[in-house]
Amino acid sequence: MCVNVDYLFMPDGSIDAFVAHAKRLVAEHYPDLNGPDYTAMIVQPAFDRLVATLEDGKARGATVINLAPDQQLDARHRKLAPHIVLGVSDEMTIMKEEIFGPFLPIKPHRQAEEVIAYVNGHDRPLAFYPFTNDKRLVQRSITDILSGSVGVNEAIVQVGQHNLPFGGVGASGMGHYHGY
Repeated sequence: MCVNVDYLFMPDGSIDAFVAHAKRLVAEHYPDLNGPDYTAMIVQPAFDRLVATLEDGKARGATVINLAPDQQLDARHRKLAPHIVLGVSDEMTIMKEEIFGPFLPIKPHRQAEEVIAYVNGHDRPLAFYPFTNDKRLVQRSITDILSGSVGVNEAIVQVGQHNLPFGGVGASGMGHYHGY
């Protein structure tokens, strides 16, 4: 989905705990990725593109973490396990193109300024999702980062709310539709 999370900034030092928690959640919610509750890529070129995206990251030094390491997926069904990708750089395909797959690149940060500078140093995002209970940081993020939409402590929900305008700014598209 075009408003899915493209990458996640996480406080330096929190990533290992996040990865461990994500592995537990995947095991709990998807004990069999080959079963009917876990989706597949609809066409082979999409599957091939995603495999190439992971390979590109590995070749450029990223750490690719399979969140379902004990499961063997059947490539004939075009299913890919969820992966977290660490040590990403802007030269990697995963950071240059929309993913449209079960991968989450994570970038560490120490201060909010790093996140704001990074996001503002790239094309305007279609959506931006700050997750924090710090109201000042939320307001600063909304004020300092220009994006098509913002969801605080949630992701993607704004698209389904047809009373809200939806659209982008800059490279993510100009204008909006539905809502006021």
